[in-house]
Order: sequence, then C-alpha cells, then structure tokens
Amino acid sequence: MQAVVGERRDASSTVRAGGHWQDVVLLAQQALAGTLAHAAANGRLNRQTYQHWLATESAICRINALALDALADWHVSLPQLRAVAHAWATATRDDALIAAADVRAIDGMAAALPSQLAPWQAFLESASRSSRAGEALGAVVLHAKLMRGPIRDAIAAVTELPFVPIRGSRYLLQRDQPEPTAEQRERDALLDAYSGAALAAGAQRAAGWYRDALAAVLGQAAEATSGVGEVSA
Repeated sequence: MQAVVGERRDASSTVRAGGHWQDVVLLAQQALAGTLAHAAANGRLNRQTYQHWLATESAICRINALALDALADWHVSLPQLRAVAHAWATATRDDALIAAADVRAIDGMAAALPSQLAPWQAFLESASRSSRAGEALGAVVLHAKLMRGPIRDAIAAVTELPFVPIRGSRYLLQRDQPEPTAEQRERDALLDAYSGAALAAGAQRAAGWYRDALAAVLGQAAEATSGVGEVSA
C-alpha cells in the first residue's frame, strides 16, 4: 500500500496552479454548467442529445464502478477502506442503472457512445491495478462530484426542459443531491489514503475526457476555454 500512497509525487507538474483535486472539480463543474446553458439556449440540448448524454453517463458510471472494485483490492489489510471502495462501487452501479432506465423512459435509443470514453476506460482499467491507483480514484471522484455544487442550478434547468419527462430525469435529480455526511466522511478517508497530486492529475484527465465526450454528444467542437486543461494520456 505504501507504493500507492506515495505515488506520483511529481504529478503536480501536470495540474494547473493550485494543484488540488478540489480545484479541478470546481473548474469542471463551472465548465459543465456553462456548456449546458449554452447548449440549451442554442438548441443543441434536445431530446436526442439528452438521451445520448444520459447513456454516456450510464457508461461512465459502469466504468468507474469497475475501477473502484479494483481499487478495493489495494486495501485488503484495511478492511474499512476496502468496504468503502466496494460500497462506492455499488452506489455508482446503481447510478448507471438509473441513467439507463431514464434513457428507456424517453422511448428512444441513444446514439453510439462517444469515442472519448475508450481512453477513459483503458486508463482506469490499467491505473486502478497499478501504482497509479490514486490517479484512477481522482478520475472517479471528478465524475462523482461533477453534478454538485455550482452546477445544481444548471441541472435543475435541464430537468425543466419540455422534452424531459419527470420519469426521465431521475438520474439528474439524484446526482445533484448532497452526499450524506457519513458517506462523504467515509469516501474522504479513502481519498486521504492517496497522494493529493495523483488525485488531481487523475481528475484533470477525466475532466478533459468528459469535456470532449460531451462536446461529441452535443455535436459541437470542444471549447478551448472550458477552464480545464486536458492532460495527455
């Protein structure tokens, strides 16, 4: 476990000023809020792209759940942290199921998943089983917290769009709810077991992939000024 805790101490060189994963998450939240507002105003967020977005969310949740299960294996000697990782994986799979159910509730099929999910999946499959496990967890936490905080108003606005049925927005309504205090404390303990620089580097990777995946879903070029710099794979 020591190899994981102390991993990638030089990873901060790939992260913008501040170097904290929380900063990366905040920038990604702000960027997503702006992207959604712009897409809704310009008609790019419609019934079809909304379904495609939900399908993409479901796929990301499944990918992240597998990574969390792999991360749990690093904590065999720390059963409490291992249990937290497995519980987080279970909750993430539940999110995947809800997003998929919302897609079906809209009575349509989403387009093929964006190609940007392929490097995300490949990275998590490899990193979660290696000394770069902290980076994998950083990618997971980026997505876990993406729809909270400053983006909540934007998410609420999306759920009120005329093509979004109430029964087709359960995923978004659930994701913008605050994490229960006990659950947040447990997950924070797991995050604390890893290098902050590694978490930030992984979060920044995921932010870049998510930005580009959403741009593909919405059929628009990725914004160079989204506020989050992409890290090469």
